Formats: sequence, C-alpha cells, structure tokens
Amino acid sequence: MDYIFSGCSSLVSLDLTIFNTDKINYMNNVFSDCTSLVSLNLSSFITLSVQNMEQMFKNCKKLKNLDISKFDTSKVKHMGGLFQKCSSLDSLDLSNFNTSNLYRNDYMFSECISLKSLDLSNFDTSSIHLMEHIFQGCSSLSNINLSNFNTKSLKTMSRMFAQCSSLTSLALSNFNTSSVTHMDDLFSGCSNLTYLNISNFDTTKVETMYEMFKECSSITFLDLSNFNTENVKRMGYMFYKCELLNYLDIRNFKTNKVSSMYFMLGNCLSLISLDLSNFETSNVNIMTGMFEGCSKLTYLNLSNFNTTRVTRMESLFKGCSSLISLDLSNFDTTSVILMQNMFEKCSSLVSLDLSNIVTSSAKNMDYMFKDCSSLIYLNISNFVTSSVTSMKYMFYNCSKLVSLNLYNFHTKSNIYL
Repeated sequence: MDYIFSGCSSLVSLDLTIFNTDKINYMNNVFSDCTSLVSLNLSSFITLSVQNMEQMFKNCKKLKNLDISKFDTSKVKHMGGLFQKCSSLDSLDLSNFNTSNLYRNDYMFSECISLKSLDLSNFDTSSIHLMEHIFQGCSSLSNINLSNFNTKSLKTMSRMFAQCSSLTSLALSNFNTSSVTHMDDLFSGCSNLTYLNISNFDTTKVETMYEMFKECSSITFLDLSNFNTENVKRMGYMFYKCELLNYLDIRNFKTNKVSSMYFMLGNCLSLISLDLSNFETSNVNIMTGMFEGCSKLTYLNLSNFNTTRVTRMESLFKGCSSLISLDLSNFDTTSVILMQNMFEKCSSLVSLDLSNIVTSSAKNMDYMFKDCSSLIYLNISNFVTSSVTSMKYMFYNCSKLVSLNLYNFHTKSNIYL
C-alpha cells in the first residue's frame, strides 16, 4: 500500500471500510501530503502484518481527529515521521500501541503544533535506536509522559525536544543515554523550560552537543557537573541565548577534541562568572562570538586557552559590557584571519594590553574596539596590518583613549578605512 494516496492534496475525506489489509506488510506514506484530508475512517484496517508505517500520515495538516485505536502495531519496526506535520491534531490516543519491535520513531510527532499533551507511558522503547526530531516543533505540547521510556539502545537524540516552546519541565531521570552519540539541538528552543534535571545523563559517547540548550531562555540553573565530554567535537551555540542562566558549572568539561566553540555562551545575559580554567582548546579553530552579549560577566580566566589553531575570533567579546579587565597574554593569534567586532561594546574595560597579539594573518578589523567608551590605555604597538583590507569604525567612540601607537600600522592593502 506504499504511497497509494500520497499527494492526493484535494481529497477531503476517505472511507476505506471495504479495504482488506490483513496481508499488508508496508504502509509507509499511504496518506502523506493529503493536505486537505479532514476525515479518515480506518476502523476496518487490520495492521497485524504491517512492519513499516513511516510517514503514513505525514503532512495531513487538516486532520483534526484520528482514531487508530484498533491498530495492531506489534510487528512494526519503523514509525519515523508517522504523524509529522499533522498540524491540526490536538490529541492522540496511542494507549493501544505495541512498540516492542520498534527500531526507529524519529520525526514521529515532529511539527504537530496543535498537540497539547502526549501519554506514551505504555511505549516499549527498549529496541529503538533513532529518536531524533521525535517531538521537534510540538510548540503547544505542555506535558509529555515519558516515564517508561527505556533508552538503552538509543544512538541519537538530535533535536528530540527542539522548539517544544510550551514545555515548562521535563522528567528524564529514567533515561539511559550510555549509547547516545548525538545530542545536538536536544533542548534548543525550549523557551519556557524553567527546570531541567539531567544529572543522570551518561554522555561518555556523545560526539556533538551543538546548540544543545540554545534559546532555553527561561532556565536559571544547569548542573552539568557529571557530564563527560571527552569525545565531544562540536559545542557551537551550546548555551546560546540562555538569557536567564545565572549559574553554570562546566569546570569538569573535557574539551580536547572540540573544534568549534562559536557562540557557545553567546547572549547568556545573566551569567556573572565563568570558570574555564580547565578548558583545553588546542583543537579549536573557530571562537566567533563565544562570549558575545555576556553583558554581566565581570571576570574571565582564559589563562589556559590554547588558540594556536584558531582562525576566527570576530565578536569574541562583543557586548561584554561589564568586563573590567581581560588578560590575553597567552593568546596565540598567528592564524587568526577575522578580528572584526572582537572587543566592541566592552564599555567597562579601562585598559587592554594586546602587545603580544600577532595580526600578520588578519584581514578584517572592522569595529574591533568600537564603543569601548571607558578605554584609557590600549597597547597595540605590535599590530602588523599589512594584510588587513578593512578597518571601518575600528576605534569609533573610544572617547577616553588619550594615546595610540600605530607605528606598525600599514594601510596599503586597506580598501576601507
């Protein structure tokens, strides 16, 4: 029956009571993209032999009710995208579902924007390997019962709860994540989530945490002291726009394999202090916007940062308006190409010694010190700018700067001054 009605976008109703489906093995995409379907009678469907239900109802966006209480799913292995983009469904009764043989249910409820609650307490998930995007974009979902989820076989959790913007809490204490390798975007966009206890998470095998908590703008506290990050390679945007987060303990993070940290802590507006003294950054090549917008941060210890491989530092400290000092004496910037906006709006910095900063590879210094309105002393005496092509607004509004040694400045290659 694969794709039998798929793309019948003008069909409003279907009565399939005469269908005999007791020998059917595959039902994937049967009704996918039936975008006008408002009524569907499946009361006669016998699904005893069905093994595949992938995207069966995908994008049936006008379907408000769906009675599948008679479905026998005991042999089904694939339910990926089963209800994906069923944007008018506001409730689903899956209490009869037998998922003991289920291998994957990724995207199962993705973008079901009208669903308000889901009780999946009867789900047997012990054999499931893929759950990525399962609840992604369920923006009205305020309650999910996952209390019986057995995740021992789970390999990827990417975007599992992404954009579940109505969730205020999540109980995941039963989750076994010992086999999980991907947690990117796991909670991104969960903007009303105020509490999250993931102290039980085993992250030993996780390789990517990209955007993991991005835009969790209501969370004030995160305890990640148990996180093992020794295999993580990507941490870009990890805490981006966690605007109310005022405490973050990541002292135990092992970052020796991480290659990207861009915007990792960007716009964490409420963070007052950060201890990154144990960070190993020798493999990092991008630090763009790593601390951008951390406007309450008064102190940063970056003494152990190894920046030998870093090529991009633009907006690194932009908007860190409460920083009163910054020691970058250990920074190796030999490979850095982009430095624009690097210290822009660091309006509390009084002095900055960058005499060790090597700029021989730098091509862009636009807005680099713009709006550093308290800066009295700036040592850039060793800046070599022979490769720089643009310096627009570089010192704009540095209104307290009394002297500036530009002896090594060369503007021959500069197109914009």
